[in-house]
Amino acid sequence: MADETPEGKIIILDLGSHSRKKVKRLRRGRGPLMADVQEAIQEVQQSGAIPAGSPVVVAVVKERRRRGMFGLW
Repeated sequence: MADETPEGKIIILDLGSHSRKKVKRLRRGRGPLMADVQEAIQEVQQSGAIPAGSPVVVAVVKERRRRGMFGLW
C-alpha cells in the first residue's frame, strides 16, 4: 500500500504477528522479517508504484505474546 505525503510516497507493510525474537532482529535490520520487507519493497518498485530509493517505509509487526508455564501467562 502506498500513500502520498508532501515529501513523497509512504509504504506501509503489515507483517502480521511474529515472535519477540524475530521482531528484535527486524529492529536491528537482520533476520527473516527484514528479508520480507526488502522483498516487498522490490515488488512495489518493480510494479512502478513508487520510484526506486523511496525514502519512507513503515513496517507494522505485532509481537506475539509469550506463553508462560502451561499457558497460564
